Amino acid sequence: MIPQSARAWAAATGAFVGSILGWHAANRIVAVVTLVIGVACLMMRRRPAVRLAALFVASASVGALGVGVRLTPDSALDTLAANVSRCVGKGQVAESLGSFGTL
Repeated sequence: MIPQSARAWAAATGAFVGSILGWHAANRIVAVVTLVIGVACLMMRRRPAVRLAALFVASASVGALGVGVRLTPDSALDTLAANVSRCVGKGQVAESLGSFGTL
């Protein structure tokens, strides 16, 4: 039997790895296929190590799909952020850092 902490760490690590790999939109099909395979392996009665690997694969796929949905390469926010004007300001500190901050 696999300890509860090992299952939790496998799921958390899988979600982290999936979120790193899911950055690219081309991995969506691969993520869906691996999610189906991972869930199918979780439903079977296999050895504990196989179930742990299936949990890792399934959570990595969910992480990849979550990031892929939220971070599209050409989102409206990227287009809007490119058109936002920027400004630069200069200033001089009038007093030294004290208990009330600076002016």
